Amino acid sequence: AAHIGDVFRGGEPYFAQCVKPTEALHPLFLETAKALATAGITPAALDCSAPLPSGKTIMQRFFAGKEDKDPLFFVVANKQPPRSFTVQNHVTPELLLSVAKNATAAKVQVIETQEDLKHRCLRMKQCAVVVHDKNLTDVQSDMLAKIAQKQRRVAIATLDLRALKFSLEDALPPKTALHPRIVFLQAEAGKAAPAPKGKAAPASKGKVAPKFFGKAYKGSEWDEKSLVNFLDALSSGEQKAVRLKTAPAVSRRKSEKEKDAKVKAGGKSKPKGKDSGTKSSSSSSSSS
Repeated sequence: AAHIGDVFRGGEPYFAQCVKPTEALHPLFLETAKALATAGITPAALDCSAPLPSGKTIMQRFFAGKEDKDPLFFVVANKQPPRSFTVQNHVTPELLLSVAKNATAAKVQVIETQEDLKHRCLRMKQCAVVVHDKNLTDVQSDMLAKIAQKQRRVAIATLDLRALKFSLEDALPPKTALHPRIVFLQAEAGKAAPAPKGKAAPASKGKVAPKFFGKAYKGSEWDEKSLVNFLDALSSGEQKAVRLKTAPAVSRRKSEKEKDAKVKAGGKSKPKGKDSGTKSSSSSSSSS
């Protein structure tokens, strides 16, 4: 069970064949296994009829409707849902390796909406948001790509403050002209409060809201080694992040054109109408 958890939730890249203990592995799988391992992708054989902690089997949880596919292969990495496929006769070890490498490649995500923040960051349980207010340099982008490749447990995503407001930006270290800022975020499933002693637990009224934790990088060095060490310490639990009062959020930042339009609209005089008429009659009444 622990091994199954590593495969689906650990973030490291796996190429797996669903196979029962009494069945033989596919010849192509055996032929490609060494090259996969050399490329940093772990080849694995899993009994997909085995139950998960939820009680569902791997097949029911991830590959419903594909029970008749034989053999069934899948790739999984970066805490993303597994992707299944079948092998056709024309597939070569070289093609299989290429497919596996492309499917498991670590990518730096871009946050442009609240849904992006939710699905590309918070849903991953652990993520690092790189906050910037100008274009990242090629050196910075390359470094983030390398970090994403090394630090599979933590999703890496960028957020441009020129377009978005970030609920945590005021709590971040002061911005500098040289480097973007980075904040580690962690989401934990909420747990219902235990029932009072001697009383039955109340019926569940839905999911308990998750808890969110965060910690900004405050180191003086902004290099690959320093950032990997920062993320390693937090993702492993060696260092603790701070509990956040509310869930992290983003919203669209108004452009200068929109701000100017609002200012102009706010400065317009009120049209003549009932208010001006009321004021005139009140003045007349006072003078008489």
